[in-house]
Amino acid sequence: MDLDRSAEAPRRFRDIAGDILASWRLELLQLALPLWKNLTFDRKASLALEFGDAVVVATQILDGRATDTVEIERASGDHRMLSGRLAQLSDLQSASKDIALRLPANAALNCHVQMPNASRRNLVQALRYELSRLSPLEPEQLYFDFVVRPAPTDGKMRNVALRIVKRSLVDEAAGICSDAGLRIASIGFTGDPRDADFRQFPVNKIALLRTLWRRWNVPLLGGFALLLAGLLLVAAYLRHIEAGHALSRELDTAQGRAVFVEYLQRKAQTALAESAFLIRQKQAPMLTGMLADLSRILPDDTSISDLTMDGDKLRLAGTSRSAADLIALLDRSGMFANAQFTAPLTQESRTGSERFDLSVEVRRRAP
Repeated sequence: MDLDRSAEAPRRFRDIAGDILASWRLELLQLALPLWKNLTFDRKASLALEFGDAVVVATQILDGRATDTVEIERASGDHRMLSGRLAQLSDLQSASKDIALRLPANAALNCHVQMPNASRRNLVQALRYELSRLSPLEPEQLYFDFVVRPAPTDGKMRNVALRIVKRSLVDEAAGICSDAGLRIASIGFTGDPRDADFRQFPVNKIALLRTLWRRWNVPLLGGFALLLAGLLLVAAYLRHIEAGHALSRELDTAQGRAVFVEYLQRKAQTALAESAFLIRQKQAPMLTGMLADLSRILPDDTSISDLTMDGDKLRLAGTSRSAADLIALLDRSGMFANAQFTAPLTQESRTGSERFDLSVEVRRRAP
């Protein structure tokens, strides 16, 4: 029973912690979504003006949504009154002076033509000649733009969607907006999601750029900040790699120096060993000198049959008329010490000499 209770407590704690974390996640999402909308949408209202034959519909747009709509009647030929109303409306609503101009859908003629596969600049020049065939008006009296379909009909020809608008209609609406102190950031047509080409229509380029900036400044700045953060990480990583390479080079240099030092140590040890050997050799008696000393010390009736040297120990074996006197002779020589027989003396019956076997220490000479 106690085991069940001890296992139940951690499970209850995990369940409670999971519920708390889930609640926090929902609250953070609810706070983050409005904040994201506030950052990504332009907080200043803008106007969209739709010019009809009888009325002008002014729509206030805030946060990407239409919030207010006002209809202004158009008096025939009275452009001054209309521009004054539009200026007053933009002032009252504290809206941006950069507006989106919308024209009726029937103001544009849409058609498709087959054109050679060429650059856009060449297509513009070629389409100017097509306008005289497609419209009863002169090309100088028309605005046009076009879209090249992504899939060509064959290898040489391309399908071009052409949109033609009467110039006087666009210029009239643009003049009214200009008199009201408004700047056209885009021109569109009712029911058509594609805006007119700003290179072919009278769009204020600065107003267009300003509108695009107000719409996308926060995402662009956020992306730029992320790019800078990524570049900083890359720079830190590259600095880390360079530091690692520098450390590796220092380690290689240190290892090379260590190998050289070890080589010098080995050379020094070898030189010391050779020097010690030379010193030992210099201190050790020369064999020829030792034999010369023996021949000088030993009497003429003494002959050596066996001579062995082990370090500083010299072993002599041979015959002598008076072998007992050899011990004293060797000790008094100054070259040898501690002479002693290693075996009993034996008498040779034929010659009367004594056979001996003795050992003696060889004294080292001063260097």
